[in-house]
Amino acid sequence: MNINEIELASILADIKLSDYAQSLSLTDYRLEFPNGLIVDVSDDETAYTEEAQDMFNEFYDEYLTLIEQCQH
Repeated sequence: MNINEIELASILADIKLSDYAQSLSLTDYRLEFPNGLIVDVSDDETAYTEEAQDMFNEFYDEYLTLIEQCQH
């Protein structure tokens, strides 16, 4: 079975970012993401605000490392 590591890490990071944002109170959400989460959405692409992109990148790196470790 072949796994696209990059796609899987991206999907998992997106889910974790969304879950994290939804778990915040309105006040905490506004502090954490003053510009919201998403800047632009097209049919097949999502663009995050700078704050959300930084957090997405952290989650992505964590998941990609985990996925790579599981494949060895």
